[in-house]
Amino acid sequence: MNGPSSAYSLPHARSSGGRRFVVVLVASWIASGAVALSIPSAASAGAPPTLIGTASPAATTVGTPVGDSATLVSVISPTGTITFDLYGPGDTTCSGAPVFTSVVTVSGNGAYDSGVFVPSAVGTYRWVAAYSGDANNAPVFVPCNAANQNVVVSAVSPTLVGDASPDVVVGEDVSDDAVLAGGFSPTGSITFLVFGPDDPMCTGGPVFSSTASVSGNGSYTSGPFVPAVAGLYRWVAIYSGNVNNNAVSNPCNAANQTVVVAAAPPTTTTTTTTTTTTTTPDGTTTTTDPPTTSAAPETTTIGGVGGATTSTVPTSSSTTTTNPSGALPATGAATTSLATLAISLLAGGAALVALVELRGRRRAR
Repeated sequence: MNGPSSAYSLPHARSSGGRRFVVVLVASWIASGAVALSIPSAASAGAPPTLIGTASPAATTVGTPVGDSATLVSVISPTGTITFDLYGPGDTTCSGAPVFTSVVTVSGNGAYDSGVFVPSAVGTYRWVAAYSGDANNAPVFVPCNAANQNVVVSAVSPTLVGDASPDVVVGEDVSDDAVLAGGFSPTGSITFLVFGPDDPMCTGGPVFSSTASVSGNGSYTSGPFVPAVAGLYRWVAIYSGNVNNNAVSNPCNAANQTVVVAAAPPTTTTTTTTTTTTTTPDGTTTTTDPPTTSAAPETTTIGGVGGATTSTVPTSSSTTTTNPSGALPATGAATTSLATLAISLLAGGAALVALVELRGRRRAR
């Protein structure tokens, strides 16, 4: 036989000296390159490296950063990279395109962290981590839906704080302000409800409602409401929520959400009347004062020198007569006091004239 072959079998050795001859012969073939000695590497013959992933956090709300961590352990110090892929809600088998990818360089055994991702939608997210391998370490990966590799993202719960307008009187308008905060790009609407004085627990129907459209966190104002009845009114504000934001409201009788409506004060009306005195060509004088009651005025006729004099005065003694100018009108109009004085003088004069005439007649006899 001229050299080794793949079918070569060592001859049967009959003595220890023969065995030493075979070992020496094989060693000489290896040294001369006639036989290539192949020693298996750890990647092909040893245990493969291990890779364990842990997502963080396991549950959170939309808008909160999430990440993954992978711990690599190998017999021979590994090099290469670890690729982290994140698959969004609805992709239960991680067969679609990832919503996020992060690659880190490996230098030895240990834990490696992905970059962070901020989810913008609710649902379950799934991490997949894959080690590339190197000359001495085989590739290894953490599959879809592996333990501790999913993140459940829920809707956020914003806050809603109301601030009603100050107390008013009946006939004045009231309103409510509501500040929405902590939402993740909230949309939807805020409904403002007003409950009347007879509904202390806000269990009946509202006496007024108003709706404002929401576009982001901020302050929103109701429409105006004009209460017609005095009492304590209660505002309630309700945010509708959307897919990424839970609904929220402030309760009945919440702080700064009540308005006291007071009764309107009474009003005073002042009425001015004028007494009118009219004298006819035959000497008859008529004085008229608008009555303050529904009773008809009394009219008295007194005989005078030039003829009969008629005076009409109201039956109510509480009538107030004003003369803004302070002077008698050109037509002979006078105030009630002057008219009364004139009537008295005319009556006295007429009686005096009658007495004088009577005495004159007696003397003539």
